[in-house]
Amino acid sequence: MECDLTLNLLERFKKGEFDIVLTKMTCPKDFPYGVNLLTESLEWVCNQSLRATLEKEQVLPLVLSPQPCIYRTHALQALETAEFKWRIVYTSSSYAGTLAAVKAGLGLTVLPKNMIPKNLTYINNDFLPKLDKVHISFLKKSDNNKAINSFENFVLKKMR
Repeated sequence: MECDLTLNLLERFKKGEFDIVLTKMTCPKDFPYGVNLLTESLEWVCNQSLRATLEKEQVLPLVLSPQPCIYRTHALQALETAEFKWRIVYTSSSYAGTLAAVKAGLGLTVLPKNMIPKNLTYINNDFLPKLDKVHISFLKKSDNNKAINSFENFVLKKMR
């Protein structure tokens, strides 16, 4: 069992290094044996004091995970498409590190709505571009492995 950034896991799965992965992705339909377990709405998140000045900022300060992070990819693609100016002010591969930087007011980040702490605020207006949803998906190489199918059934049962 390995824990890694989503895009790293997905790339290694495509190369045949894993029989199964539980991962976040944009479109689970790209895999013949993929099952969408959950769909997450992503939100722009910052602390209250930064939120008060954010619209006046010419360059958005971002707190993001390192590449290849799917949230980072979604954030930067949305900003580029909407022609926003931005700069990455802090990078952390840990959720706790990201939250600490955002709580301190260093910048804004992207989180699933259900993971936003109560002491942070999400920006629910038209100022920032809308973010695509992310799917938490269970992917497997084939449908012919009894052990993997049993594990899949266990995960699906626990998710319900």
